[in-house]
Amino acid sequence: NSCGDATSSSCGHVCRNQRNRRMKHSQPSNLLTRTNLSVAVFMLAGIGLVAPACADQLAFDLLFPGKIVGQLDLDVLSGTGRYDVRAQLRSNPPFGATAPLSYDAATSGRITDRGPVPDRFSAVANSGRRQSDSAVDFTASLPRTTRDLPALPPAPGDVNPDLIGGATDPLTALYIILRDQPISGVCSLKAYLFDGRRLSQVVLFQPQIADGEVACRGEYRRLKGFSPAEMAERQRFDFSVTYRAAGPGLVRLAEARGETLYGPARLKRR
Repeated sequence: NSCGDATSSSCGHVCRNQRNRRMKHSQPSNLLTRTNLSVAVFMLAGIGLVAPACADQLAFDLLFPGKIVGQLDLDVLSGTGRYDVRAQLRSNPPFGATAPLSYDAATSGRITDRGPVPDRFSAVANSGRRQSDSAVDFTASLPRTTRDLPALPPAPGDVNPDLIGGATDPLTALYIILRDQPISGVCSLKAYLFDGRRLSQVVLFQPQIADGEVACRGEYRRLKGFSPAEMAERQRFDFSVTYRAAGPGLVRLAEARGETLYGPARLKRR
């Protein structure tokens, strides 16, 4: 996802313009000595190797049957092998909820051959039924919870972080699904998610191409760290995502549909 990778057509265009402007203002003048000209050549070569950071914004409407109830915004900064994502969800109370839904989260990490790998994650959330404030450090080989509020006494179903090496955070997984991406890698996500207390899994599979669109089936499953009441209420949620062409070899998410505790919901690209 560094600038120069074709993961976002708009971001890539911005970065190319940034590089062109930098090169245009860095041309050596005729007054440079031969030694200074050599130094300038090496400096220009270095500039060409360092990709500037790209900023991108993704905006989606959240819809429950019959009306728009909220909006999800993602601010993304990527470049030089790094990514930084901030998300904000604001929603009126859907049917069955006692409070507005909200989600303020941030994640940052590295872009590797395996895709985005988080270093740190934090989130303050209100699901309409439960409030939480959490933070996780992923820089070691195993995730470590650095904040988990409200504090609860230990319980038999708690997640043991020593057993979940390779897990990612929920916002990184959401970013992987919602970002513009090469069509060659679409619908191939399989990840364990850890938010500081709860362990879950998300999977995308069965891509279907028709009428210029790519549709994938998905599944979100609760695994550990949820209360007995939450596990008894529901453990598996089906969803689907639809992508459309966004440039040569690229696709962009048009909408996602899925089951929630409040009924069917839809996330639509603005």
